[in-house]
Amino acid sequence: MKIVFNAATPVTLADSPANVPMTNLRLNGEAVTQEVPLFRAPAVAILDRGNRRTEITFAVTRGFGTPQLAEDFLLQHDVALQGNADILITEADGTTLRYLRNATAKSQSSQLGCTIKTSYRLTGGLITTT
Repeated sequence: MKIVFNAATPVTLADSPANVPMTNLRLNGEAVTQEVPLFRAPAVAILDRGNRRTEITFAVTRGFGTPQLAEDFLLQHDVALQGNADILITEADGTTLRYLRNATAKSQSSQLGCTIKTSYRLTGGLITTT
């Protein structure tokens, strides 16, 4: 599976099992709700707002030829994930399976020598097939 942050310059976040193997893939889809405290009621009311919030989390490990290349990637990678973009989830052959439209990406990275470990949290609305 390949996951791409499809901004003005597309960024491949994971390409598993090939170049950038992914671990600990999790998907959390939930209804957006509103809690309403009612005056003198025995309990609050929970209202389903009719829309969805989807969060995809996973981690990847990238290897580089030198520690300098790893540092360069570490310092530049977060800049490429600014703003909203469509997330494309594809098969290895490039066939698109799902979209997470107008999503945001957060990353947390650490370096150990020539290796960068990055955890991603992608947040958007409903995952679609179109």
